[in-house]
Amino acid sequence: MARGTALRILAEFGEGQWGMVTAAQAAGRGVNTTMLTRLVQAGLLEPLTRGVYRLPGHGPDLLDTVKAAWLRLDPQLPAWERKPLGANGGVVSHRSAAAAHRIGDLVAERVEITVPRRRTTRDAHMHLRRGRLAPDEVTRLDGLPVTTVERTVVDLLADHVDGGHIGDVIADANQQGVLDVDKLAAQAEPFAIRYGVRGRDGQALLSSLTELAGRGPIGQIAEINEQVDQLAASLRAAVAAIVKPNDLQLGGSLTADWRRKIMDGLVAPLRERINVEKPPNDGEEK
Repeated sequence: MARGTALRILAEFGEGQWGMVTAAQAAGRGVNTTMLTRLVQAGLLEPLTRGVYRLPGHGPDLLDTVKAAWLRLDPQLPAWERKPLGANGGVVSHRSAAAAHRIGDLVAERVEITVPRRRTTRDAHMHLRRGRLAPDEVTRLDGLPVTTVERTVVDLLADHVDGGHIGDVIADANQQGVLDVDKLAAQAEPFAIRYGVRGRDGQALLSSLTELAGRGPIGQIAEINEQVDQLAASLRAAVAAIVKPNDLQLGGSLTADWRRKIMDGLVAPLRERINVEKPPNDGEEK
């Protein structure tokens, strides 16, 4: 097989798999190991992990290791044909899911994937965890099946992860607006006593965890976020009401005097309410 033909075949897989292709997929289309080795030597293919390669034109990504591990679960089947909850499927979960959602600062020493049946792997960098997931507990991030934020937190609680680390995950998710606090509170109730909260009070547990992380009670965080949104809307309305055409410079920008008035009169109270230090005015020493 010619090199160009082999690259075209590999590219067909790469288009729907983050620029990646498995050795098994290549072999199924007639691209053998010898050709893969020649492409690597020519700088036209990059080995990522055992049996997974990346095509040129696709830069590195923070989740490359996770994506490559997920492809290896069923190496012959293209990503777009897979059923994450099928017998041979799997969903990125636990610490790896938190990393995929960009919440918290947990370190995933191995790629954690929840699978529906017992499976073993010789890959020391992969941890397959048997578990049942409902369809509404799975989402997709850049095409990668990942547990939802709520299910991710529940898995971390069940795994006895340090409370402060889970608090960071919760606070980050809440700050990003990707967390259903009421839903998570209900699901977290069984873990309250384990984390030192009396009774089955899920809301109290979430607040306790975020406080452990130094982020304040979850209700307070939500309230601050809502206040910020309301004050931002008020700011836009106030500016529209008080700024006249004569207050604008050529080109439509506000004069320096009006920018300072708006900062002092409207933004300063907002910063005071959320305990953020007011920045220096123009001309002040920084």
